[in-house]
Amino acid sequence: MGERSSGEPLPPRAFLFGSIWRGTKSTSRTLFATFPIEQIRENARLIGDLAGLLRRHPENKPRVFRTGDGRIDLQATSFDFGLSPEVLEVRIASRRRQTARLAYVSFVLGCVFVVLWMHRALTSRFGGPHIMGALLFVPFCAIFFLVAFRNAHVNWQLRTGHFGSASDYLRSAQRFWPS
Repeated sequence: MGERSSGEPLPPRAFLFGSIWRGTKSTSRTLFATFPIEQIRENARLIGDLAGLLRRHPENKPRVFRTGDGRIDLQATSFDFGLSPEVLEVRIASRRRQTARLAYVSFVLGCVFVVLWMHRALTSRFGGPHIMGALLFVPFCAIFFLVAFRNAHVNWQLRTGHFGSASDYLRSAQRFWPS
């Protein structure tokens, strides 16, 4: 056992707490030595700087210009991108085809997953875990329909040349389905 500086032996309890304290200090020193705090701080600063760059827009001008009535100004937009208006129209037509494809594919996938979800719900046992699994799958199915609606809305904006809201799209007399 240990001894005091006066030469008398330490009581067993003090010796036990002293060795526990020394072990705790040694372990914590090892943990902090292997835990790269400075590297974590440096990485946190880097992430903060990158987030600041993402939030900051280099200029406060829009990428796609609008006319007074809310339509796409092809001349100004094509000039800003350094393209001719004809090339911009070709790109818009290409983007329309892409959004139409994405809208239809997302809608079909949403329908397929809803049908599979209904089949699974109707053929499985009725119980707590099965109900919870069925309820948790609903947002997954909804995502496909939301993606389909978003792409159909963008397609409508490109087709009409008008930056309208989603409610404008739903109230429009134009064709609902993307083309």
